[in-house]
Amino acid sequence: MVALKRVKIRKTEDGIPKEFVREVEAVQRFAHANIIRISEVFIGKSNINIVYEYCECDLEQLMNQRMERSFTLG
Repeated sequence: MVALKRVKIRKTEDGIPKEFVREVEAVQRFAHANIIRISEVFIGKSNINIVYEYCECDLEQLMNQRMERSFTLG
């Protein structure tokens, strides 16, 4: 199972949006057990599809849960 994020390209003549490039580069740069990985990227005529590994919850859900311990850097 995977998670799919679709980014619509509004003006195809402008090329790939900078935000997309930054997101993909940032996720690929960091290797940590708590950061999901990108499996593949598909670029179409009017959209870009990012295939992420699947995670059962999102950050908002984690932050809203009553946690037994706080987040740590290590």
